[in-house]
Amino acid sequence: MSSNEAEYERKIDAELADLDRQNKLARRRNLMMIAAVVVALLLAVVCALLAFDRDRLADENARFGAEQAQQKQSIAQEASDAICQDAKKSQSLAETCRNLQKAASEPSEGPRGIQGIQGLQGIQGPAGRDGAPGLPGSVGPAGRDGNPGSPGASGTAGTSGQNGVNGSAGAAGSPGAPGLPGADSTVPGPPGPPGPAGKDGAPGPAGPAGADSTVPGPQGPAGPAGADGAPGPAGAPGQPPSSFTFTDRFGTTYTCTPNPPGSTTYACDPTGPPPPAVGVNP
Repeated sequence: MSSNEAEYERKIDAELADLDRQNKLARRRNLMMIAAVVVALLLAVVCALLAFDRDRLADENARFGAEQAQQKQSIAQEASDAICQDAKKSQSLAETCRNLQKAASEPSEGPRGIQGIQGLQGIQGPAGRDGAPGLPGSVGPAGRDGNPGSPGASGTAGTSGQNGVNGSAGAAGSPGAPGLPGADSTVPGPPGPPGPAGKDGAPGPAGPAGADSTVPGPQGPAGPAGADGAPGPAGAPGQPPSSFTFTDRFGTTYTCTPNPPGSTTYACDPTGPPPPAVGVNP
């Protein structure tokens, strides 16, 4: 075997060994990924079961708390009904009655629910952009006064001032004592304002009847219908009819005329053919 063929076989063996090593690493990575997925699924199932059990326990605790609160209010109401009847006999019973009525009327707080499972910490987001510069602030309050300065040097004496102007008149004095009443005036004073209107006096006697008016007044409303008058005398007998017609129950029409003429007796003659009899061919 030549050296080239041996070198070629060594290269092939090295490449095959490298491929085998890479395949083993790939299988190991796949197994690790599968194991991680299985563990994640198991953790998700466990978390779901824990959350379901937590919600169930929270519902049971809430229901139990509501039942306990209802029982507490019922017991307080029953005790209040039993004790408050005799609450006026004792001050301590009155205080107990007020406490029971307060407990029966106030809703009680249920038990605290189970704390949920803490979630995973989220990934920190990127830093936000710098905001726009803010507006200038308002003017601040004035500062405090500084400490008083040291007294200055004494000044030179000034010249004498001029006399001031006279002051204003003083306030008016208090009024003096009332004088003696004067003599009655002989001149009458002006009339005073008119007094309020007096009450209406009693009505006077009726005046004489006035003369009849020459202008007719408006027409008054129509009066009610009068009663029916007495029946009038019987009228003269009327003239008898000159003729009349009628149809009997068989359908034959008759015309009747006075017989003799001018009398009240009538003779009737058929004016049309009689209808055919039932069951007879014409």
